[in-house]
Amino acid sequence: MPPSPEEPAGKVIWLVWGVLGLTILGGVFTGAWESVFVGTLTLILTIVPVILPKRCGIHAPRSFVAAIVVFTFCTIFLGEHADLYERLWWWDIALHTGSALGIGLLGVSLMLVLQKRDRVRARPLLLSMFAFGFAVSIGVIWEIFEFGMDMMFGLNMQKSGLVDTMGDLIVDCLGATGASVVGYIYLKRKQKREPLGFLDEVLEEAVEENCRDGVTAPGAC
Repeated sequence: MPPSPEEPAGKVIWLVWGVLGLTILGGVFTGAWESVFVGTLTLILTIVPVILPKRCGIHAPRSFVAAIVVFTFCTIFLGEHADLYERLWWWDIALHTGSALGIGLLGVSLMLVLQKRDRVRARPLLLSMFAFGFAVSIGVIWEIFEFGMDMMFGLNMQKSGLVDTMGDLIVDCLGATGASVVGYIYLKRKQKREPLGFLDEVLEEAVEENCRDGVTAPGAC
């Protein structure tokens, strides 16, 4: 089911899709086939995080889904097609730092779900360490994705090769560290029943929705 355009996260997702749709149509009419290709590829990759969780029987917080869509749009479409990687020196750093923070918090929410389902028992420190490892692992997978895109489609997502890749991984580690620290503070304050505002809302949505009866569908993926 597509996101509701009435919700803030839904508005962001539909805005991204609208820009990509207009780019594809404009490219078809003007013969800019590179724009058509990049726009179509980005559109497909931004649809995946919207439909995949439901197919796997998982409830993903809408804010997380919107963040993934925006990250994909900023990386492939704006970074590559609009050449913001070259125009703005901080673009790549900002994207990797933000994504590592978000993925780290996603790792925290995943462990909270498992903990609430009595499948794992762990202290806040161990949970935050898992969040760090989870975020860094996703960062490594992304670097492999960049390498594959460069090899298959002739893009230049890795820029200077080894230097760019190692720089990205270092930034991923820094972002993951930030996420694990935030996750640790959240877990400790949660034990004391001290609210954390927006972070509470996002993580609680993920935990409660995924712990309801009938939400998960083992083997669906």
